[in-house]
Amino acid sequence: MTKLQLLLRPATHDLTPPADFAARVRGAAPSLLGRSSARLKLTLTTAPPPRLSLIPFRRPPLALLSVWTDGDPRQVAAEHAAPLREVLPGARLAAYRVSEALPCEYRRDWPDGVETPGPVLITTFRKPPRLPWDEFLRAWHGHHTPLSLQVHPLWCYVRNVVEEALVDGSPPLDA
Repeated sequence: MTKLQLLLRPATHDLTPPADFAARVRGAAPSLLGRSSARLKLTLTTAPPPRLSLIPFRRPPLALLSVWTDGDPRQVAAEHAAPLREVLPGARLAAYRVSEALPCEYRRDWPDGVETPGPVLITTFRKPPRLPWDEFLRAWHGHHTPLSLQVHPLWCYVRNVVEEALVDGSPPLDA
């Protein structure tokens, strides 16, 4: 089973409020079901981030569609991107094949289609250029992850290493 992640942001000039953005993306959800995927998970920005924070939040909303499939990753990414592009014309869409690890996993006890309780933080990043890949993974997996689990009240931590970009124009990401 391969995991894909599609990231969708409004066009740069689109000042759609997060709740409206989320509603438009949710409107595409029925057409995403039944495609070449074994499982789907949609994560959305539904409210603006706090004005003051230690975390440097981006202001534009974000949609993250996670897709688990046995199909061809590029074909499946394109197939799932089409309905998202329809509901948000001009939106910036990126897609990646990722390797997933679950250092901390929740026990799901709610039905499909119901929002997962609690806040979500999505972080995308590049490794520092000065750091070799193996050192980056060692620091992220061996130091940052255990520290995060110790310091933060997390009940789920999903870690995705980007293996390849699947859609032209996808910004380079490592995680």
